[in-house]
Amino acid sequence: EEILDYGNKNKRVIVTKDSDFLRLHAKGIKHIGIIFLTKTLNTSELIKEIQKVLMLFENLENTVIFIPLK
Repeated sequence: EEILDYGNKNKRVIVTKDSDFLRLHAKGIKHIGIIFLTKTLNTSELIKEIQKVLMLFENLENTVIFIPLK
């Protein structure tokens, strides 16, 4: 919850593989956005996937996006 609070205060989306963030989202805890990695990506792949998310979504508030996108 502290990390989501930090993200909220600093207007930062959380990029993670930690399923605890999915549980916090399911509990209704507010957040700027969560990008959840469903598999390990190298840095280049991760950047490309995040760029796709930025092009497709204007606002991720209280939303979870699973990447890689299909």
